[in-house]
Amino acid sequence: VGYLNHKGLGTVKNIDDAIYWYLKAIKNNNQDALYELALIYLNEDDYKDTKKARVYFYKAKMQGHQKASIEYTKLAPTILDEAKATKNYKLGLLYYEGKTLQKNLYKALEYFEQSAKYGSQKAHFRLGFMYFSGVEVKKDLTKVFFLIFYFLTNHL
Repeated sequence: VGYLNHKGLGTVKNIDDAIYWYLKAIKNNNQDALYELALIYLNEDDYKDTKKARVYFYKAKMQGHQKASIEYTKLAPTILDEAKATKNYKLGLLYYEGKTLQKNLYKALEYFEQSAKYGSQKAHFRLGFMYFSGVEVKKDLTKVFFLIFYFLTNHL
């Protein structure tokens, strides 16, 4: 039903309904629903969210979905992204520790977030710690679980 709503087959295209049915199918471990939901977040203008697409491609990949594996790899950070991630992480660490630069947790948070956007697993982990401890940010366990999940799935 999700696919029919997603593609507008036999009905009017309705992405909200497609998402509803895909999520229902995902609860029953349907890897095709994971893949199709990722495609929505990757391609549908009003729903674009590359991070969500990457997460759903990863989950489908882990269940053995071949096309999801390919799409997940396309969304992986490039070498250039890795260089930016490393640079931002190191700057964040300098502000966080306050040894070389004056300690500034707000700037550290900004640099860690930039580093995480470029794919740094270390930055995801550090941000998870900051959200867990409430350092410079409001404690947010939902973000902690997402960040730690991202770190573990990309670091192991």
